Order: sequence, then C-alpha cells, then structure tokens
Amino acid sequence: MNSGRAVALGAVVVVLLVTAVYVGIQQGVLTGPPSSSTSTSTTTLTTITSTTSGGVGSSSNGLQLQLAVNASSSAASHSVAFQIRVSEYNTLAANNNVSAGNTWSVNGLSLGSCGTEAYPFGVALYRGSYTFNNASAATPLRIYPAVPCPMLIRYVTGYLFQPTSDLAVVLPSGPNGIATPMSANLTASAEYSGGSSSSTLLAPGTYTVAAGDEWGSVVLIHFTIGVGTSASSTGTGTGTTGTLQAAFDVGPIQPVCRVNATTGPAQSPYSSIQAVVTSQPSGQTVSIPILWLSNGCSVSGSLQVPLAPGTYSVNLSSCQWMGCSNSLPKSFTVTTGQSTTVNVSIDTGIR
Repeated sequence: MNSGRAVALGAVVVVLLVTAVYVGIQQGVLTGPPSSSTSTSTTTLTTITSTTSGGVGSSSNGLQLQLAVNASSSAASHSVAFQIRVSEYNTLAANNNVSAGNTWSVNGLSLGSCGTEAYPFGVALYRGSYTFNNASAATPLRIYPAVPCPMLIRYVTGYLFQPTSDLAVVLPSGPNGIATPMSANLTASAEYSGGSSSSTLLAPGTYTVAAGDEWGSVVLIHFTIGVGTSASSTGTGTGTTGTLQAAFDVGPIQPVCRVNATTGPAQSPYSSIQAVVTSQPSGQTVSIPILWLSNGCSVSGSLQVPLAPGTYSVNLSSCQWMGCSNSLPKSFTVTTGQSTTVNVSIDTGIR
C-alpha cells in the first residue's frame, strides 16, 4: 500500500472534536516522550467522538519514523475506526543513502494484506494496551481482507532519501530512478477472520497502534475510546524532551459566510497547508501535517509534538493572506518536561 491508497472513513460526522495533531522533529537525537490528548462530548446517539495523536521514533542513520493516528467512534453503529499515517523522514540536509536493515523490534507489521511491500516500515493494531516490553509478543488484529499476493517480492538493498524529505529512491535502481514518498495512509475499522473476507466492526475499547521500521525504530500510541462519551490517547517514543502545542486560526475564508452547525474537514487549499518548524540556530526544518477543520467562516488546526530542548520558530508552508507577515514566523523555546503553547491567528483580509 502507498500514500495514494488511503481509504476514507465511512461515518457521518455530526460532531467532530479534535484535540491535537502530532508530529516530530529531530535535532541530533529525537523525541517521543509520553504525550496525551483528550476530547469529550455529552451529545447523544449520533455523536462521533474523535481524537488525533501521534509520535516519533529516531534511529542512528538520520531517519525519523513518524506516526499520526485519528481515532473516532460512532454511536449509530457502536463501532470505532482508526485513520493511520506513517512515514519515514530524512532529517539530514543532504542525500541519505541508507542500507536495508533487518532489525524489526515488533512482529507482524504490515501496510496491507501482502506485508510492507517495498516500504521500510509497517503498522499493527492491537486490542489492549501494550508497551515496548511486550508489544513484540502481542498478536495484531487482522485489519485487512484476505487477497492473493504476488509470489515475487522485490529485492531491496537500500533507500536513497532526498534532503529533509520523505522522498526516496528504492535501491537497486537505474540511473533515472524516481523518488517516491516513503509514507502510507490506511484505515482500520474492522477485524477480518482467518483467511476469509468476512469482517466484524471494531468495538469501543482500548487499543494500541504500533509503527516500526526495519532499523529498529518503534512508535506506540494508546487509545481508549467509547461511544458518545469520550476518547483519549497517548503517544510514546523515546528521549528527554518538551512539548509544543500550537493552534492556528485563519479567516474569514469567504466574503459572506455563516457558521455551520457542524464542523468538518477544511477543503483545499487550506487542507494542504503544513506547519514548518525550524530549529535555531542550525536552520534545520521539518514540515508537519496539520488537520484543518472548517466551520464555514474560518479554518482552524492544532498540533502537539515532542521536541528536543532548544529554540525554534514555526511558520506555515503557504501563507498568502494579509495578516501572514504580522503573525508569522513565531519563535518559541522548548524546555525539558514542559509544554510550550503557541497560538497563531491570521486575518486573511477577505471581506
């Protein structure tokens, strides 16, 4: 499976509450202490309760494993679903030729019915709460239908990553090898039985989402999620860090508008805007996805990310409106064990 094979979450959203979007940045050694986010609602029956969390794991070869998960529950179907994004990011400001590894710390990782294909990472979903100590012994849920898999598996010797990017050429490759995103999007909403295609919707409860790569990096995110009540999550990696909590508000998005009764995903071009975090004074940057929501008059997004102690600035990958220069970039300092809050409000000038 690749990034173009994401499956849309099939649920009718009446109320969508999102607390924090993950992501990580590495400076020398990077990150992933426990972090958490919680959202609650007292609306009944048709309420969807949702929480987004993430984490990051680092390896000695300059690569960073990133995991973001959105979990939601539906009272109508008494079920839960997980939207998962995992990527391998080169933190170096130069091409990074990394040899293939075979140091998987967690068993049963995959990106579909046929394993990880040519990607150097995979994910697993477990029912229950697991840690680094016992995740390798846990049995992942079968979240993909049984399909015929090709007999031939591509032989991979390594990956040539572009500077500060998740784009990489899978090696061996010809002289005109094309770099492709080392990222994948998947949705888990049902458990498949045995070798059949019959499935059962995932029920509310406690789950662990794990991502791991072939160089030994692992990220775990724990969710306890119910129906029409509350959802909570925690993300765990390794390292001594602080936390950035950033909130963005952009508006108005049209000349005449009325606030919608429900909040939903923002449309393009807002949905493609990312946060750009820059480490000072090295100038090392990383782009962080933001889950943008719209109420019809403005768009808002938030993120929560573990960072190594130090001084940083945050900007947006695209900001063309009147208030951009007055609001961005914003500098902030991260302290070990503490949370730093950054609020960004941008007036688009649309009237």
